Amino acid sequence: MSDTEMKGEPAQPAGPTGAPRPLSSTDTYPVASPGQPGQPPTAATRPSPAAPRAPEAGAAQPAPRPAAARPDSAPRAVPPPFPAPSAFLEGPDTRNRDLLAFALAAEAGRPLAPGDIAGFRQKAEAELHAESLRILHNRVEAIRAEAVQETLTRIAQPMGWHGIVAANMVALAAAGAVSFALWLLLNMLRTGA
Repeated sequence: MSDTEMKGEPAQPAGPTGAPRPLSSTDTYPVASPGQPGQPPTAATRPSPAAPRAPEAGAAQPAPRPAAARPDSAPRAVPPPFPAPSAFLEGPDTRNRDLLAFALAAEAGRPLAPGDIAGFRQKAEAELHAESLRILHNRVEAIRAEAVQETLTRIAQPMGWHGIVAANMVALAAAGAVSFALWLLLNMLRTGA
């Protein structure tokens, strides 16, 4: 066993050419256990990674830090407990508003005075009204966009360049046919009369 394996550090295994190969996450290495050289450690002999290490012999230990004395030795007043959500609920019709008022009060993160619950209810009501107006406005805009799209699909698409050329050719052919018919009629009237 090498010196690095005795210290608990894995040595790089040799590759096929004898040169050390790079370590991978699946490599396992034997580590010497106290009193059992060459044996793999068991759960009982393996030190826990979370366990504090014992100080080495002769190492200086840091002196314990003295507790910091607070300038005001009087005990601090404990804030009153935050009210439960049931303190905010008035009835089943206003449940959303009351739960939002509770959330706003919890987000404020400060102790509540007796009149604060009503203030949070008013703020929650204003937030809900603003949100409902935003939703209504967005829905109206979506309905308008759908109506415009539907109207555009009903309107006949204008002719493209190829359509205009084809229409002109049909018009020229019709004009030529009418002109030929008139010419033929005039010739027949001249020769027959």
